Amino acid sequence: KNSIKKGESVTLSWELSKHPWTYCNKFFGWDGGLKPINGSEESKPLFLEATFKLICYLESKAFEDAVIISILPEETVKKVEDTTQASPSSTFTLAPGGGFISCSVTVEPAIATLGKNAMEALWVIDSDPRSAFFYWRGKDNGVDIGKVYGGKTQRIRRFDYTPFSAKYERYAEIFFSQQHYVGDPYTPGCTTNTVVFEIKE
Repeated sequence: KNSIKKGESVTLSWELSKHPWTYCNKFFGWDGGLKPINGSEESKPLFLEATFKLICYLESKAFEDAVIISILPEETVKKVEDTTQASPSSTFTLAPGGGFISCSVTVEPAIATLGKNAMEALWVIDSDPRSAFFYWRGKDNGVDIGKVYGGKTQRIRRFDYTPFSAKYERYAEIFFSQQHYVGDPYTPGCTTNTVVFEIKE
């Protein structure tokens, strides 16, 4: 949600994943169609809160995103008038798979040798767009760990391990909402690649 002063315009940008989109439509605070390619557009001056919605189609399946632009109260405007602010803008991100363009897990190093390396690994969890919720999934020595809440994406975690031979397989399920289940059509997510950290003798 973005806030602007009364009478200001906002730059609306949209980023589409690399899929053969059929067409896109604009709703609420703007209207009409647009070419299914990345772009931007400046709104008309806004005097009341407005919602801008974008829906794009892959054949008959729709993917949508929306942004809300609110108007700052007069007392708030007075407090920030003397500070330098970037031009107001807001971005839509549309992609099959629940609005995520990408998501990933990486681990460094992939292998640690007993008596030679430190028993630790650096895990990086990321998604586009970022700051989504994620859950660890995978196996420890072949045993399923279930679903373990990990926080938000764009996260770097260093884990220390016990000095024994072991194999840790990990992937992440990423969602925009914490109130979800796998396959939930209202909070669809993104499943990352699987990576392995192994401790060898």
